[in-house]
Amino acid sequence: MTARWLLVGLCAWHAAGAAVTLQVTTDRPDGLYQAGEQVTFSLAATTDGQPLTAGTVNWSLSKDGVGTLGQGTLDLAAPQPITGTLNEPGVLRLSARYTDGTTPVDAWGGAGFDLAKIGPSAPEPADFDAWWTAQKQLVAAIPLDAQLTRSDKFSTAEVEVFELSLANLNGSRVRGWFCRPAAPGKYPALLQIPGAGVGPTGPAAWSGRTALSINISVHDYPVTETKEFFTALAGQGGALFDYSRQGRESRETYYFRRVFLSFVRCIDFLTGQADWDGRNMQVTGSSQGGASTLTACGLDQRVTAGCANVPAMCDHTGLLVGRASGWPRLIPTADAQNVVTTAGYFDAVNFARRIKCPILVSLGLIDRTCPATTVAAAYNLIPAAGKKLIVYPRMGHEVPPDWSKEVTAFLEANRR
Repeated sequence: MTARWLLVGLCAWHAAGAAVTLQVTTDRPDGLYQAGEQVTFSLAATTDGQPLTAGTVNWSLSKDGVGTLGQGTLDLAAPQPITGTLNEPGVLRLSARYTDGTTPVDAWGGAGFDLAKIGPSAPEPADFDAWWTAQKQLVAAIPLDAQLTRSDKFSTAEVEVFELSLANLNGSRVRGWFCRPAAPGKYPALLQIPGAGVGPTGPAAWSGRTALSINISVHDYPVTETKEFFTALAGQGGALFDYSRQGRESRETYYFRRVFLSFVRCIDFLTGQADWDGRNMQVTGSSQGGASTLTACGLDQRVTAGCANVPAMCDHTGLLVGRASGWPRLIPTADAQNVVTTAGYFDAVNFARRIKCPILVSLGLIDRTCPATTVAAAYNLIPAAGKKLIVYPRMGHEVPPDWSKEVTAFLEANRR
């Protein structure tokens, strides 16, 4: 999974100079309905911009990718609309495939039904707060040991850039880049958390013009290592292969225990800087970074605003009740009780319950990596009055083109 996959209900195949495009639309531009209402999906296939009138499209309806609620074949010579509904809160997804005998062309459509009424699939662990309080106390007892190495390569007259390392749990380190404005003054703080993946991390120097910022890596390896180094780590048998599921049999050993505590360490560092303005501590991220934003906002009340795009790690237990689960599909089977137990402590849904600061969240109605159902389940639990949800009806798992503008406006509007 990456934060920039493009799955927008419009897919094309190019071959021998021809381009076949398959598009799915709903009868409401916003893709939003009330339970029991009927949605009408329309499919259109074109080649080189002209309607394709020969061939067939196979389609199926599901609850956000789970199960089959209907299926059929559409004849492009006489295409007919496809209708469906949900009688409960959720997302109705249409999956369509055109095949000319060699290469398939896929497209998706999504309709959200009473999104605001989608709840979590399981209760939170009874000792959720007590356990995470204990974890934060463990790292609070560890000296921060901030190690900064100035980067002449990335520093400019406007921004000072440093490779950053902080002490973390069990002798591990937090890795990332720290940027600060070169001009003296007092500045807000910003923690930026990446999407999933294994690779070199670069500084987000643009943010260092107006804020004290950390662009964190979730892995305990120097951020300046080569692409080849990380490729080996991520490959079969490498230390970071399938890292998102490593240690999931116990809350004590799960990979994201150290990762989530890394956010607290970064906040310790940022709010301890002499040029911090003493008021603003903001967090942003997409996908895995979106889940991390929800987590940081719920885990550390020093966070004053956050922006989470298509957040992952939401509603891990959805599969137990016949619903979608967010990336990384942490629970392998319903009878893996030890993993089910672990999941509750690392579900963004449960951190969302504790968010008190203003937060911006986005979801895509055809997101197959972090399904809209899972994101809505988390968003609906956020008690903060200053929360905002953006629903992109024809967006899959990606960063929407206007997201940067939305984030900038939201963070600026919520600075104290």
